[in-house]
Amino acid sequence: MKESDLMETICTILYFTFDGQREGIDMAHESGLVQSVIIFFATQKLQMVLKPSLGSTYPQQGSQSGQLSQLHQQLAQITKQQNMSVATRQENQQLQHSSAIFKVIFLSSNEERKQLCEYGILQIMVNMLHHTDLLVVSDILACINNIIISMKDDQATNDGLIILNQQNNLARKANQDDDDDDDADAAANNQASMGSNATWQSIMMQSTKHPYRDVMEESGGMDKLLDIYEKHDTANLQQTSAICLAFLLRTDEIPLKYKDLTRYMKSLLEKLMKSAEDRAKGAKKDPKSAKPADRKSTSALKIEKPGGDDEDDESQEKFTMMQVVASLGYISLNKGNHKELLRGGFVEQVAKLFTEQDELILSAALWVIFELLVQGAPDTRRSVKEVFTDYGGDDGQGQNPKATIQRLSSHNNPVVANNAKLLYQQLQK
Repeated sequence: MKESDLMETICTILYFTFDGQREGIDMAHESGLVQSVIIFFATQKLQMVLKPSLGSTYPQQGSQSGQLSQLHQQLAQITKQQNMSVATRQENQQLQHSSAIFKVIFLSSNEERKQLCEYGILQIMVNMLHHTDLLVVSDILACINNIIISMKDDQATNDGLIILNQQNNLARKANQDDDDDDDADAAANNQASMGSNATWQSIMMQSTKHPYRDVMEESGGMDKLLDIYEKHDTANLQQTSAICLAFLLRTDEIPLKYKDLTRYMKSLLEKLMKSAEDRAKGAKKDPKSAKPADRKSTSALKIEKPGGDDEDDESQEKFTMMQVVASLGYISLNKGNHKELLRGGFVEQVAKLFTEQDELILSAALWVIFELLVQGAPDTRRSVKEVFTDYGGDDGQGQNPKATIQRLSSHNNPVVANNAKLLYQQLQK
């Protein structure tokens, strides 16, 4: 069997084996199959797109023991296998297929993802972001996103403000019959919204440095995410890279080279809210996405996208909005970011989300305003409070936002109720 056929067969088997099955992924970890998959990606496929100079980002052999120790040792040897010619590397780039690693990351538990990160999976994926095929980049960005938004620092304390990540069904579009319709946006839309099919994930809103910030800095991941954000106008590539950066930069005053990030996240929230408003009014959404260059698909996967397109679009927009609002909450953790945040009626805009039916978005919106009050300087706190005192609109039920917050304090969702109570207390001070 040719190597290309073997690669496709392995990825296809893994993809369908793991489809929606948490038990299957648990057994895959326990049996060592996942470790073998990661080694396979690193040794057989990653080298197709790596430059030898990037090899130094891999973890060196250490004294760790346990089920993943062999993976750790084998990854340390990868850089010795980077002698392919440029021509061969370019030829084999077309064979790279990221569906299996995508499935492994999304269906693994947080603890399993953490183990994989300890042994170099983030460094592998950062290097895979250099691939020339935007569908591969979309897969890997979605994997990095899922790891970054769900991981928490074991030493960090939680202030009680929690956002629960949506439980979504997998909807991977890989239409082999019409290559002209291959679109990085379509792939990223489905993959980023997958979440976990079997468990509810938690995003702990923490005021500590992200545990993977250093790894992403040292591996060149931060710079690559910024590069993707700045150079790709394909919507989901730009959105996902920006969200990853915002989560990784939490607690920091946004550095100069990321200066556009806050403005972009605010404009993205406005765009998503407008789309939701138009959808609610029955308006036809204006599709506006930039397609990447045509590519010849080598994927053996043919998975139909369940449900109607409009329903899938709405679900994806809700999921993206939740992450965007949470990202803005992280940006609000540093008072040095507040001046830029408060421009353009930001508080009023977030206040409109207090009538949001999606409890994930609602809890995130409450948290953003809470952090502005807790972290803000006196003038920031004063400005925020004035919005809730003088805001001329209503919440859709004839009440001002402050009254809405008080009402949400008795919400049947304990996370929403807790966030509303804490915010209301701050407004009363």
